[in-house]
Amino acid sequence: MLRALLGILVAAVALTFCSWQTGEAAGPAGPAGIAGLAAWYRADAVPNARDGDVVKRWDDSGPHKIPLEISGGAPTFASRALGGLPAVRFRAEQPASMQTPAPLPALAGNPGFTVFVVANVARPKTQYAHPLGWGAPSGPGRGLFLEFEAGRVDLGTGFAADATTAVESYATCFGKPAIVTCVKSPGPMKSSTRIAYNGVWQTVSGSSVVPRVKETPLHIGGGAPAGYVCPAMDLAEIVLFTRPLALEEQNRVGHYLQQKYAIAGRFVEPDKLFVQELEIRALPPEITAAAGFAGKTQYERGSTCEAVAESPIILRSPAGNRGFAFDHWEGDVIERKSARTTVRLDQSKTITAVYREQKREFFIAPNGRDTWSGTLPEPNAAATDGPLATLGGARSAIRRLKTQFGGQVPCSVRVSLRGGRYPLAEPLVLGAEDSGTRDFQVTYTAYPGETPILSGGRIVTGWQAYKDKILQCSIPGEKGGSWKFRQLFYNGKNQVRARTPNFDPQNPLKGGWATMEGPARSGSQTAFRYKPGTFSRRWAKPSQAEVNVYIGFDWDNNIIPIQSIDEQNRVITLAHTTTRFTNPPSPLPYNFPTPFNPNQRFRVENVLEELDQPGEWCWDAGEGTLYFWPPDEAIEKARVVAPVLHGLMVLRGAAYVTVFGLTFAETNGGDNFHPEGVEGVGAMFAMPGWKYCGDAVLLEGTQYCRIEGNRFVNIGGNAVYLKGPCARNQIRGMTSARSGRAGCA
Repeated sequence: MLRALLGILVAAVALTFCSWQTGEAAGPAGPAGIAGLAAWYRADAVPNARDGDVVKRWDDSGPHKIPLEISGGAPTFASRALGGLPAVRFRAEQPASMQTPAPLPALAGNPGFTVFVVANVARPKTQYAHPLGWGAPSGPGRGLFLEFEAGRVDLGTGFAADATTAVESYATCFGKPAIVTCVKSPGPMKSSTRIAYNGVWQTVSGSSVVPRVKETPLHIGGGAPAGYVCPAMDLAEIVLFTRPLALEEQNRVGHYLQQKYAIAGRFVEPDKLFVQELEIRALPPEITAAAGFAGKTQYERGSTCEAVAESPIILRSPAGNRGFAFDHWEGDVIERKSARTTVRLDQSKTITAVYREQKREFFIAPNGRDTWSGTLPEPNAAATDGPLATLGGARSAIRRLKTQFGGQVPCSVRVSLRGGRYPLAEPLVLGAEDSGTRDFQVTYTAYPGETPILSGGRIVTGWQAYKDKILQCSIPGEKGGSWKFRQLFYNGKNQVRARTPNFDPQNPLKGGWATMEGPARSGSQTAFRYKPGTFSRRWAKPSQAEVNVYIGFDWDNNIIPIQSIDEQNRVITLAHTTTRFTNPPSPLPYNFPTPFNPNQRFRVENVLEELDQPGEWCWDAGEGTLYFWPPDEAIEKARVVAPVLHGLMVLRGAAYVTVFGLTFAETNGGDNFHPEGVEGVGAMFAMPGWKYCGDAVLLEGTQYCRIEGNRFVNIGGNAVYLKGPCARNQIRGMTSARSGRAGCA
């Protein structure tokens, strides 16, 4: 619950105090004669009652004469309970309740009121103890209930919509006579409620809910939500007004009750009271209402109180939400930079809480540094500050910002990527801690008019001559075969992996294939026999090669490593069985090994001896060496990229994150369309031991995220993949070109 302390309405606050000394109070002492008196229940006015009698009716000493009548249990009369005066006794072991037969006037909607309760309350044994209330019994804002909970006093208007004092603040008042005063002005709970024990105003926190009370009878104990009961107490007096009383009026009633029941308190004799007014405003003025600042409040001169500026403040409008955070106080305050400050009410004074609108934009650029602030779109002249260098640097900057504001973003946060390429060492992972909110999204987007490219590839340099026009490059740290890839990009264009038969640009779909003689053995799913004359060269490392083969009715395509080749018998044995995912009319199930058939088309890829045309390449994983015949003579100026990462961005458990206008490129691939362990994937469920193709952008367990207007190019696997219980996400306006698997799965 949001906080409002000691009746200082939380906000940018201008306090104007005017002091005067009150004279003789007009009219009779106590509540009589004060305008707005709605009900006055005095135990000493219960007629013809003796100790232990059940109080079936409690007459109203106010002007409306609406009695409280018994509605459950057996409240009894105690003749000498508080200061030697009577009380109505409610026992915990015999739950009792009373209510009026008709609604009290002017207490519906968003009421202002003042209530005094004089009682000796035992510490409740239940979570909620409910001595007094009116309105609907449940639903936020539908009723108002004075409650005791966790050693404190609440003015409740539904779950999580209370104005409440501090935990255990009432602990010293249990088991003894006390006066609880609650003064509420119309408006949000957090900023319009004041609560005092024996005339001492308490620190009050609360919510921004505005009550909408349904007019129903006043009740004691009864009519409360499930789980609420009347506490064990001796209840001596209830005084209820249909307006917030001025301070001198509060003091007049409180002093009357204090004297009547011999309770030690802070109420003073009316002719000795000095009053000051507190006016509350905000800067900028338009946030005053949102911060809950309202009107003037009166205090006793010479007192010390706390002023609290709530932060952050959100202004909502169809044009977009704006966030404001407290910056500093102006005027005579004790703590200028603290949102919680102390004000001494010894003279007329004005203080103002200044808020700053929160606008956060971080920039990333290829020439940035993660040690810089990231708030500049380009380096300054002194090269001491400028944009960030990486997405991870921006993520860390946003986390630091959220730490300053209690784990929430105080405004919409934008991360703008300048044009250029960003090779990622690992995918950017955004978790729940990186989320925005319903009001304030976190957005990763392209800088206006520029094209940032997130690449999962590795730039290959250091080419040396190998043979004829073929170049070679030994890549440090990759000898041994762990890194494998099936694509190579030359200035963004996909090159051809060395193959036989060669690629036929005149017939790219049907040309460039050989046909097999048939299975090596009847029904074989792993070995086939090729026709005589299919291959004209001998291969030094056939186990580095893969067979790209169509099976079944040419409906399914597998790429499988070669285990061995028997040149004498013209047999190629593959590392694992073929697998067919489609199901033509037949009794066969989905996803089953399929034997080879005569004349099925195939080709062999990644064979160094078959590297015989410009634009072809071959990767020797065992030696960590890449061979390439460039398509032109400008390789010194060209960008050659081999894919490494299988994914670029992961949103795992995140919410309210937008990714807009970025280009995702050059990721590695695999054989499984879907990861293992997921349901609902249909025929293409993951095969054990096969490598998952990966996703450029993965959404896992996300809500309210947007992937919009992005471009996916040269992706080895899926462009976008949703996994797990994702809900209310938007994926639209995307362009996917040359992706190895699905655009969105």
